[in-house]
Amino acid sequence: MAFVSFALAVCAAPGAMAAPACDVMAQVPASARVFAKPSGDGAWREYRTLESVPDPAGPGAEIAQYSTDANGAPSVYILGFDKDDRIYARYCFDSGNKLGSIGFLVDTRWGWGFRLNGPVVQGAIQVQSSDFFDDSSGATIAKPANADDIAAALKPTLYLETGKLPFATLLAQPAKPAAP
Repeated sequence: MAFVSFALAVCAAPGAMAAPACDVMAQVPASARVFAKPSGDGAWREYRTLESVPDPAGPGAEIAQYSTDANGAPSVYILGFDKDDRIYARYCFDSGNKLGSIGFLVDTRWGWGFRLNGPVVQGAIQVQSSDFFDDSSGATIAKPANADDIAAALKPTLYLETGKLPFATLLAQPAKPAAP
């Protein structure tokens, strides 16, 4: 069930912008390792498959997928839950495990969202593009009046190296093989 919710959330998030280098909505490889913190007060653990992750329960729940490209550069996709809002982030690291760029999207309960992307230079995002958008059409809109109510959620957390990811200690352990 978690997979269905996760897949629907990814498909429902608008993607009207041209694909940035670290596209938050890019497909995650099937071989990605799956980590989750199914409740806000729970601990991170690895799961064999996305389908085996329990349904997220409340604010602070997160699901992550970790993969590497042909050059060994990691990419991490994290879906977080904050009340009725969903927060999507893709972290693209270089082959030295340093954060190179980020794609970020917040889908709110009010029918609008916020997205941004750009490279990370000296620990800060160099925003290439950012905008608020209408959930139904994906069209850019003016900053909604209630955007300040969730100002903290509109700022991505930066994990400047893979060792700073919230499930980093699990990366050092062997991957759990997918169930036959």
